[in-house]
Amino acid sequence: MEMIGGRCTMPKRQRTSVNIPNSSVNHHLSRRIVLLGKSGVGKSAAANTILGQTVFESAVGSISVTRESSVKHATVSGRSVSVVDTPGFFDTQMSSEHLMIEIVRSVYISSPGPHAFLIVFPVNRFTKQEEEIPQMIEMLFGEEVLKYSMILFTHGDQLEGRSIEEIIAENEALRYVVDQCGGRFHVFNNKDQNNREQVNDLLQKIDTMIEQNGGGHYSNQMYEDAYRIRREEEFESVRKETEMRVRAEIQRENEIQRQEEIERVRMETEMRVRAEIQRENNVRKQQEEKQNTPECEKRSGFKKFFSKYCKYFLIGIAAGAIIGGGAGRDVCGVVGEVVGGVVGGVVGGIVGGVVALIVHKRQRRH
Repeated sequence: MEMIGGRCTMPKRQRTSVNIPNSSVNHHLSRRIVLLGKSGVGKSAAANTILGQTVFESAVGSISVTRESSVKHATVSGRSVSVVDTPGFFDTQMSSEHLMIEIVRSVYISSPGPHAFLIVFPVNRFTKQEEEIPQMIEMLFGEEVLKYSMILFTHGDQLEGRSIEEIIAENEALRYVVDQCGGRFHVFNNKDQNNREQVNDLLQKIDTMIEQNGGGHYSNQMYEDAYRIRREEEFESVRKETEMRVRAEIQRENEIQRQEEIERVRMETEMRVRAEIQRENNVRKQQEEKQNTPECEKRSGFKKFFSKYCKYFLIGIAAGAIIGGGAGRDVCGVVGEVVGGVVGGVVGGIVGGVVALIVHKRQRRH
């Protein structure tokens, strides 16, 4: 699960705020507490304050000195108390995977399970990262974990006369986070470890929370169930992503095939149309050639024939005109001569053409 750089997004749930009265729970029962929060918010100092002794290494500032989850025990107000200190969320000096493993391990080293998760915030700072921490805890340990959780504000000496209730009321995001933990919160001044009243008040609030949870605690089984559900959700998410990716790939391939089929049909249609147009053009051209070529050839052949045998035509025309003109003059005088010459020329030309045709056929036979 990736933690750094991304904002957890989970549906917000309304939780009922509760007032924390004094509890009648048996104070001789042991209490197991896990501290969670960012680096440098005072988790280790708060653990030392609860136990009344310096057993966890603590440093001022935002640099984390805790690299793994560890548990310490002490007798507090006559009962056994164990506190688990954990590495800080968003610790840039640890890999996300290693950090999550160590935080989850806190449940096992507080076996059979913690009575309370104390989510530690400084009173003078609440950023987007602090706002994300309850959601991250819920993602790690399941929805039930916030029933066993309480906000612990550190650096109470910096309130400067203001109440923590005022600070919560003025910050909507902080108010929502407190509501997620059932309205439970407490303030510590880690500089005053001798103030045991603040520790006893915290244990009383934890006792009340245990009563509200039916006297039980967060168990390893709850974590196992949460882990199983988270794995199932991750598997389902991967399955859906894979399915969507496969569907998108199939759709993309289908679209490519569809476009290729459209292009193939278009090209085939274009080729058929072009072939049909070419065929029609060829037919029309052949028809035009068929209509035009015989007449042309006929005219061209006659010209060649006349040019070759024109002497027969001229001799026939001349002879016909002379004979026809002489015959016409004898019959009708001058008019008869003219008419006879024309008629004789025509008849002579026809006779000359017949002679020329006979000569042409004989030449073709030889």
